[in-house]
Amino acid sequence: MLYLHNTKSVVTRQQIIGALPSISRKATATDEQLIIYAAEHLGWDVSVVRPFAAPEGMVAVGSMTVVELDGVAYRHYETITQAEYDAQQAEAAAQASAAEEERKNTPLVWDQPFEIPALVLQSQSQGMGVGVVATDEGDLVTFTYHASPVPSATEIKQRIAEAIATHKATKQAAKAEIAELKAEVEKIKKVK
Repeated sequence: MLYLHNTKSVVTRQQIIGALPSISRKATATDEQLIIYAAEHLGWDVSVVRPFAAPEGMVAVGSMTVVELDGVAYRHYETITQAEYDAQQAEAAAQASAAEEERKNTPLVWDQPFEIPALVLQSQSQGMGVGVVATDEGDLVTFTYHASPVPSATEIKQRIAEAIATHKATKQAAKAEIAELKAEVEKIKKVK
């Protein structure tokens, strides 16, 4: 990182290279060579920003700034004690945990239709994935999405097809049974 003392601002290598007149191989120049070129050709007072070293027992926090001391530019961070830092971290973790709990306990509400091909719910005790799909007739059919591990997409499609076929067969059998019961009721009515 380079610092332009004339304007008291950080400059990039590209900014210096772009401002310099055509000098052969200036793009491959080291920072030290660019500093010399900038001084000779542009009158710029540029230096390399010195690294930041936190004092013993202190922790650097916040955004980095560049501070100029006695004509030398240094990276600078605010510092706090390790205990203050640990307290800040613990408070941030508590806030994040509270926010996560609130997120978990807040129902999601959509003001537009929410359309998905299948919904997978987690069973209460075993954590099994129970899939729910809708048939073309509007019935909801459940199937085992996964017990562990999650199956392949092909296997899931097969499970959905099997669950729908079983559901349709059960529904047809129920309709046939209802028709038989209605016929029995009609027979009983005629006997009376």
